[in-house]
Amino acid sequence: MIDDYSAKKQDAGAVAVAGSATGEIGHAGDEDWFAVTLEAGKTYRIDLQGASSGAGTLVDPYLRGLYDADGDRIAGISDDDSGAGKDSRLTFTVEATGTYYVSAGARDSHTGTYKVSVADVTGGSLDDHGASTGTAGTVAVGGTTTAEIGHAGDEDWF
Repeated sequence: MIDDYSAKKQDAGAVAVAGSATGEIGHAGDEDWFAVTLEAGKTYRIDLQGASSGAGTLVDPYLRGLYDADGDRIAGISDDDSGAGKDSRLTFTVEATGTYYVSAGARDSHTGTYKVSVADVTGGSLDDHGASTGTAGTVAVGGTTTAEIGHAGDEDWF
């Protein structure tokens, strides 16, 4: 089996702030890392979405942690089930500007596809879904999703 991303800095995928990336947990214990550049003093929200939100097939996505530029785990930063259904979500404020690594995984031996996204929520300025095909949210046929019009002129595309 080919692993799409590994738990190593040199093989990490990439996700931009206000963007998203997709991946697949292909076997029990699989862990995918994504590099993201974050700025000191800003607050970010990381979402790892799977079947609950229709963003993938992974039944129980698990944000295993956040790692610094050296690949060292930042204590106390992980999440399971704070998002919709069994999706994961965490919010934190960055102390030092630099490259960080988000670790995506699954609980138990679940496998499947997922979407990881990073949003700047400093001062409550979150735009949950963009107004373009590159930043649009997803909704499954026959499914539902929630969103917020956060400011005058805000558009959310799905």
